[in-house]
Amino acid sequence: MRIKLPTSWDAVTLGEWQAVRKLLKSDADPYLVECAIISTLSGADMNDIQSLTREGHGKCMQALAFLKTPIGGKLRDRVLIGRTMYHIETNARKITGGQYIDIMALTKDVEKIDDNMHLIMACYATPLKWGFIRQPYNGATHAQVAEQMKLLPVTVVTPVTDFFLQDYLGFAKNIADYLMKEGLKMKAKAERELSRLSKSSGGSTPFTTSRTGGVNFGSTTST
Repeated sequence: MRIKLPTSWDAVTLGEWQAVRKLLKSDADPYLVECAIISTLSGADMNDIQSLTREGHGKCMQALAFLKTPIGGKLRDRVLIGRTMYHIETNARKITGGQYIDIMALTKDVEKIDDNMHLIMACYATPLKWGFIRQPYNGATHAQVAEQMKLLPVTVVTPVTDFFLQDYLGFAKNIADYLMKEGLKMKAKAERELSRLSKSSGGSTPFTTSRTGGVNFGSTTST
């Protein structure tokens, strides 16, 4: 029986990578896990894989030795899936509020990021009408786009997610630094204003005056 297997990450789709990752996390017998991986990446029936001789099984795993190497690939800003060209956003500053909310929700649980990778990737991808006119992000079609993302080579997906994460972290740090500086400026301004008001009102601020000026403490009578 001839089994056709990929010999590099370039020939492994995102969907197949997710399946392999899930298998590697399982507690099943190592031999059965290897059979399942071979079946997943070759498309051959699991029963046929288990019918291989130990030598045949060993040759299959030798062909899949690249699975132990890092996933390479070059960053792309557009990809073709079937007949649809997609724009891939890699600039954290250009995503919409809807994209940001979806990405944050999908990456909140670190343990589920691998399983959600096609959904995360779909947050970056928007179709190009006629191959060059970018369409707006549409949350209503997110699930359909995510299914298309499963067909991408994993060497296309990983550079995008890695780059976006680095870009986002840099962007978030810049925003945090900016907000901290602005917060310190606002605090200093408020303290100066409070000091000015305190001096002009003889030690009581408008806040303390308003809290006491209208209060009726009652009256005393003597008998």
